[in-house]
Amino acid sequence: SLQAELDPRETKRDELIAERAVQIGRFQNPVASPETVARIEALEAEVETGRGAWSSAQKEVSTAEELERMAKQDYATSESQVDAIKAEQAASVKAIAELEEAIRPSDESLLAFLRGNVDGWEATVGKVIAPSLLHRDDLRPTISADGSTSVLGVALDLAGIEADPTLSVEALKAAKVRAEQTLDAVEARLKTAKEAQQTAGEALRTTGEAVAIARSKASRLDSTLKQQTEQLKGQKARRAQELADCKDQALKARSRIEGALADFAKETTTIKARYEAESVRIKDEVRGKIRLIDKARDDELTRLDGVLKAIATQEAADIATLKADKLNRLREKGVDPSRLA
Repeated sequence: SLQAELDPRETKRDELIAERAVQIGRFQNPVASPETVARIEALEAEVETGRGAWSSAQKEVSTAEELERMAKQDYATSESQVDAIKAEQAASVKAIAELEEAIRPSDESLLAFLRGNVDGWEATVGKVIAPSLLHRDDLRPTISADGSTSVLGVALDLAGIEADPTLSVEALKAAKVRAEQTLDAVEARLKTAKEAQQTAGEALRTTGEAVAIARSKASRLDSTLKQQTEQLKGQKARRAQELADCKDQALKARSRIEGALADFAKETTTIKARYEAESVRIKDEVRGKIRLIDKARDDELTRLDGVLKAIATQEAADIATLKADKLNRLREKGVDPSRLA
């Protein structure tokens, strides 16, 4: 029957409609593969952790660089102190050498000549000789025969000029002792300054190594973070592609299902039309058969009516014949039939 053929088709149609609803849901809410989603979640956690570690490493670098800067300042300060004390040391050494030269002048110098030939020269000619000339060895000094105290013919009242107390050997030796004591103090300070410089240098080297280690760590973490970020970017691109593929597949499946439903509807319409046409044909055939039956019945009834009429006519004729025969027999017997009535 039509219903028997349509029932399974309606079940199939309902299944197609349900599948179409599923594909519409997939198109409206596409999903990526569980592996991709899990990988993205893992990478996001790794990137977040990596960013925290990188941020901490950057702070370590900043701290190490600040300590290195301070160490550089300390080292520069200690280096300046060492240079300053070295300058003091050089000045002290120079002063001692000059005092030593003044205490033990060369034999050809003016100072050696005066000490060897002029008693008390410090209180006389020493008052008017520039100290820078005392160690000259090219002046060729001589003693005047007349014992005059004039200088190049110019007589001076030497009593009005104070003598330089530092020109005596004793004063020079005392000055040398003081200069040597000063040098000892300077060298002690220089030793302390060098030790401080060495300590500052070690601190600078240590902080420099710490900076290098911190920068290396930060660089390593930065490289790892970039790799993780690129991997995350790639996985997100993959997820986007999977979502697009999911929507595309859902759209294609929906189109296929809607096509199948359209074909199904056409087939169902065709089946119904076929059944309706068959039903019309059967009804027409039945009506035709009914008409034939009705006509045959009518014809048979007409025939039977004629037969019955013929039988009735025959029976009437037979009755009339029998009646006539009976009347004739009665007349033959001399009976008047009219009197019998």
